[in-house]
Amino acid sequence: MELILSVAGFTLLFGAINRWPGTWWLAGATFISIWFIVQTFLWPVVVSLLFNRFVPANDPAVLTMVRELSEKANLPVDQVLIMDASRRTIKANAYFTGLGRTKRIVLYDTLLVNYPPDEVEAVVAHEMAHWSRGHIVRGLTLGILGNFALWGLLFVFLRATIPQLTRYPPYTWAVILLFFLLASFAGAPLQNYFSRNMEIEADRVAVKLTGNAPAAVRLQVDLAAKNLSDVTPAAFVQWFSHSHPSALDRIEIIQQAGKL
Repeated sequence: MELILSVAGFTLLFGAINRWPGTWWLAGATFISIWFIVQTFLWPVVVSLLFNRFVPANDPAVLTMVRELSEKANLPVDQVLIMDASRRTIKANAYFTGLGRTKRIVLYDTLLVNYPPDEVEAVVAHEMAHWSRGHIVRGLTLGILGNFALWGLLFVFLRATIPQLTRYPPYTWAVILLFFLLASFAGAPLQNYFSRNMEIEADRVAVKLTGNAPAAVRLQVDLAAKNLSDVTPAAFVQWFSHSHPSALDRIEIIQQAGKL
C-alpha cells in the first residue's frame, strides 16, 4: 500500500508541477490536507478493517464503564469494539473515532488482557478527553496550516536550487524528500510542544472523569515498565523528540489533578 501511494503521489505531483508551474504547491498542499482529513476520520473506520479484526465488546462491565464515561464527557458512543492488536504488537492502547454523530471507541485486546479494569478505564477516559477537548480537530487544523506553509517553502526552495522555470528533472523527487525530511526534523520541537500540552490536558480531564487518580498513576507505571520507557529523559531530549511528557511528569500532573 505504501508503494502504491508513493507512486501515485509522485505521478500526481509531477503532473501538477508541469500543468501549474506557478501554483502547483497549492495543489500539493490541498491534496495532502485532504489526505490528513482522510487519515484522521476515514482511515480508522474504513481502511483499518482491511488489516485488523474488530468485534463488538460483550463484557457488561466494559460496556457500563464506557457508557458512564461517555455520559460524563457528554460524548455519545454508538459502538464499543475490540481490535485484535495482539497480532502485531504487545502494546496496549485505545482510540476514539467516528464521523458526524457516529462515534466508536476501539479497545486493543492487549489492553483488556494485560491491564486491570480501573487502568482500562483510565485509558478510555484519556482518549475521550482528547475528543471532548477538541484535540483531534485542533491538531488537524494546526497540521493543515503547517502543511501549507511547508509547501510554500518547498516552492521557494525548488525555485532557488533548480532553476528550471516550468519542468523539473526526475531527481527533483529526491530533493523534495530531503526537504520534507529536514523540515520534519527542524519542526519536531514545535510539533511535540503542542502534542505534550494536549496530552497534559487530556490527563487532567481524564482524572476528573474517572475520579480515580491512583489508577491513572498505576497505569503510567505499568505502561512505562511494559514499554521499557525512559522515565527520566534529559530535558533537551524530551523538548526535541517526545510527543508525550515523561512518565514521572505525567504522574505528577495526575496527582495534582486528583487533589483539585
